[in-house]
Amino acid sequence: MKLVYGFDNTLSRPIIELDSVFPGCRALIDTGALFPVWAAPETMLLKLGATRDAKMPESSIGGFGGDSIGNIYRMTLEMKGIYFIEMPFIAVEMPKSKFHIVLPATLFFGMNLNIDFATHTITIDTNSNQVSYNMHHRRNDDGSLTIFTQ
Repeated sequence: MKLVYGFDNTLSRPIIELDSVFPGCRALIDTGALFPVWAAPETMLLKLGATRDAKMPESSIGGFGGDSIGNIYRMTLEMKGIYFIEMPFIAVEMPKSKFHIVLPATLFFGMNLNIDFATHTITIDTNSNQVSYNMHHRRNDDGSLTIFTQ
């Protein structure tokens, strides 16, 4: 299955519209991120039906100019007919950002992800007809985190 998204050519980063989350929702596709981040107010996440992760109620994340601490939520994310089931998000409100969600490139593990700045498009080819995926994370022996999608 192949998904194609256009992105705003007035911005220097690939930010796509994800109206399937809510009308006007904007998501940054971040090749440097490891974990999905909810950057909008946490109250919006709750209104969308996300649930707090009881196993990992709070976590810290590095980046965005420093370290942040946020609550972990799970919510199914739909992208043009592909579903990421109970995907974890860390909620770190960033009121000045031009996006609501950060989607890490690791979310598309095993897929072909092409960000084309010349045509302002993002193409995601799942290489299969599978419609649902689960994002997994595990701690390695050396303490590093591995994120993968199946």
